[in-house]
Amino acid sequence: MPQAFNIPGVYRVEKDISTVVRPVGTSTGAIVGKANQGPVNQRVLVNTDKQFIQTFGKPVSANDYAHYAAIQFLAESQNLWMVRCTYGDEIYANMSFSSQTSSTSAVNVSAASTTNALAAYVDGYSMTSQVGDAGNGDIEAAVGLTDDILIASIGPGTYGNNIGVAIVASASPVSAQYGFNWMYKYDDALNVSAATATWRKVYRINVYTKPEGVTALAAWGATSASQISAMQPAETFLVSNDPTAKDANGKSLYAPYVINGFSSFIYVQKTGLGTAVPTDKSNLGIVQLQNGFNSISATSDEKLAALDLFKDRTKCGIDILMVADAVDSTVSSDLSYVQKAGNIAASRQDCIAAVQATSQSDKTQALINAALARYSFDNPSYAALYIGYDIVYDQYTDSNVFVAKSVAGAAIMVRTDRVANVWDAPAGVNRGIIGYSIGQNEKLSEAAIGSIYDNNGNCSKFVTGYGNVMWGQKTAQKKATALDRINVRRLLLYIENTIEPSLLPFLFEINNTQTRSRVFGVIDQFLSRVQSGGGLNAYKLVCDSTNNSSQDIDNNQLNVDIYVQPAKTIEFIKMQTIITRSGVNFNELV
Repeated sequence: MPQAFNIPGVYRVEKDISTVVRPVGTSTGAIVGKANQGPVNQRVLVNTDKQFIQTFGKPVSANDYAHYAAIQFLAESQNLWMVRCTYGDEIYANMSFSSQTSSTSAVNVSAASTTNALAAYVDGYSMTSQVGDAGNGDIEAAVGLTDDILIASIGPGTYGNNIGVAIVASASPVSAQYGFNWMYKYDDALNVSAATATWRKVYRINVYTKPEGVTALAAWGATSASQISAMQPAETFLVSNDPTAKDANGKSLYAPYVINGFSSFIYVQKTGLGTAVPTDKSNLGIVQLQNGFNSISATSDEKLAALDLFKDRTKCGIDILMVADAVDSTVSSDLSYVQKAGNIAASRQDCIAAVQATSQSDKTQALINAALARYSFDNPSYAALYIGYDIVYDQYTDSNVFVAKSVAGAAIMVRTDRVANVWDAPAGVNRGIIGYSIGQNEKLSEAAIGSIYDNNGNCSKFVTGYGNVMWGQKTAQKKATALDRINVRRLLLYIENTIEPSLLPFLFEINNTQTRSRVFGVIDQFLSRVQSGGGLNAYKLVCDSTNNSSQDIDNNQLNVDIYVQPAKTIEFIKMQTIITRSGVNFNELV
C-alpha cells in the first residue's frame, strides 16, 4: 500500500534485501553418561575439559566413560552437551533448617522413591526443571517436610558432603562475619524499624566448598570470627521464604526463585516451604551437608530415557550425538541404547550419531561382523558405527583405560570441521590421527579391516610414521548410495542446517516473482561457495513458476528444489607400474 505524504519534501527510506546465509557451527557434541557429581537428568553445556571436571567431577574408575569422551572431544571442540544420568540409588547431601529450634538435621534424600516421608524425592524423568523436559525437580518434589527450608546439593553423590552452608537471619554475635549487612538495603531509615520492614523477611545463605586435603572438622567446625573470615563463600544469596517479598527493583526474593537454577552447588525445597524466616544459625558455624551417596549400579535403561533430552532440536542444537560407553551388542538394552541414539539423529535430521558397536571382548573379524549385523536404524545414513577401543593413559587415576572408538570418530569429525571442511572425510593420515591412543584392544589384519568395512564398521589401524589412524568413514547405510559415506551425510547436514534458518525471513512474505528471486539469490550464493570449496561437483536450484503452481501459491506454500552432486572422496588407489623392455617408445603404449 503506498505511503501517504502531506508535506512536500524528500523522504529517506531504506529497504534491506541483503539477506545472507549464515553458516552454522559444526562442532557441538552431545553425550549422556554416569558421573559422580553435578546436576542430573538435564542438559548442561560445557566448553572445556576443565569446566567438565569442575561440573561433573574427576573420573574415579575405568567405567567413567563420559569423562574420557568429554576430555578427548573438548580437545577438538568448545561445545559439548552432557546429561548426567541417575540410577535410582544415589542420595543427595542435604540439611534441613527449622525456624522453631536452633538445631539442624539431615535426611536420606534419595534419587528414587522411598518409604520415608521425609525422603520422598522422586528423581528423574517425572519431574521438570527445563520446560517440557524430564529434569532435576527433586527438591521441588519434597513432601512431608516440617522444616522451613531444606537445602540439598544440586545433584546426588558424596561430592555434596563437601558443601557447607551458613544461615544468617539476625544480628547474632558472629552473624556479621557471615555478612549481616542488609538492614538498610530494602528499607529507608523511616521504615527500617517497622515490624513489616522487608529486611526482616530476608536472610542470607552462604555456600562454601571444602578444600581438598582439609578435614571436615577443620572446614565445617569454624565458629570464631577469624576462622569464619578465612572461609570465603563460593556463593552468597539474600533470600526470603515469603513469595511476595521483592527487592527495591521489584525482583523476587523468594528463595527457590533466587537459588534454584542459578546456584552451582545447591537447591532449596519449594513445596511446603514455610513463610517464616529460619532461626539464625550463624552461631553454629558453617553447617556441612550430609548423607550424600554415589550410585553403586549402572544400567542402560536410565541412559535410554536420558537420550530423550536430545530429541527436540529446538531446545538444543547439536551436530554429533555420541554413544561413548562400553557396549555389548548381545545385551538387548545396550543394543536399544545404540539404536535409539541413531534414530534420534534421524528424527532430528540435523546431526549424525557416532556410536560404539562392539564390546571390548570383540577382537576377531567374526565377532565384530556378528555385532555389526545386530544393529538396525530407522535411517542408517544418520549413524556411524565404530568398532574397537583405544588404550588411553588417565592422569586422574594414574592408569590405562579403554576408550570407545566412537569417541575418536566424533573428535575427528570436529577436527575436520576445524582444520578442513565439513565435506572432507573424517579419516586418514591428514585428519584422522588418534593422537591420544597408546594402543588398541585388538589387532586386525588388512583382510579383517576390509571385511569389517564391507559391513559398515569403521576402525583404525597403525600406520608407520603416523601412529593410530582412523581408517574408515562409512555410515550405517548398507545401500550403495552417496549417503553411505560420513562426509556426504555431513555435507548435506551442513547445507540443510545452513539454508533452513535463512528461509525464515521469507515466511509470511508475498509469494511472487520478486520474493522467489530473492530466495533463489540467497541459496545460490551459499551453494556456489560450497561448490568452489570442493563440496559439490554441481548443483541446480529451482524456485520459480515451474515448481510453484497457482495451487501451491493458493495453499500459501513456497517450493524450493535443490539438486546436488556431492563430491566423492578417494578411498581406493590403484597404483599400476608397467615394466617394458629397452627401446620401447612410451608414447606408443599410453
